[in-house]
Amino acid sequence: MEDEQLTRPITTSGFLDGSRLGPAALDVQESIVGRKRILRLVGEIDLATASKLEAAIERIAASRAELTLDMRGVTFIDSTGLRLLTVQSRRFEQAGVDFELIPGPPHIQRLFAQEALLKQIVKRIVVVHKHVLSKGPEKTRSYLADTVLTVVHEGGFTPAEQALSEDQAVRLRMTVHRTIEPELRAIVEDLLGRPVRACQCAIDSALGLHVETYLLQPLDIRG
Repeated sequence: MEDEQLTRPITTSGFLDGSRLGPAALDVQESIVGRKRILRLVGEIDLATASKLEAAIERIAASRAELTLDMRGVTFIDSTGLRLLTVQSRRFEQAGVDFELIPGPPHIQRLFAQEALLKQIVKRIVVVHKHVLSKGPEKTRSYLADTVLTVVHEGGFTPAEQALSEDQAVRLRMTVHRTIEPELRAIVEDLLGRPVRACQCAIDSALGLHVETYLLQPLDIRG
């Protein structure tokens, strides 16, 4: 079985949207139908508002009531909101209590699909790093903004790398990156369905950071 014996890294992802302006607001409207609690969400779920939603879900979870989240009024959700819903749905599942999502507008549904894609990209890239370096990153984050995908690896530098000077460690990692770059490009292109125009990496061995940046073909360009 592939990499079962290896420690699973922590992975997160995010989406950047420059068109979103103004303070975030979220209205949480609760109703009760039998044993079920229904939370109708109107507005934005992000870093500023997620705690409000989390508090409402926590209160319902403590009562072991079934929960339905009505997402039809959600206008925006970021990676904080996506992680919150993932964690809470898993919590209800483990407790054997029904947790249901009424899907939001198409652009919100696309973000859920994109989140899953980014997780798959990160998982496959981390496997490549483990195979080549014999040790994978301790934590990996990914961010997608229009034509730029950024993957940030933290930790995972081998004892041999740590014994090198900073310049030597950087040169070694750059050499490794050039070796595996075609495979990394293929992973991104396969899962996003978009050509990679350029792939660059930056290394800071002192901070234990390895950053890969992929410049993607714009969505409105074909061929």
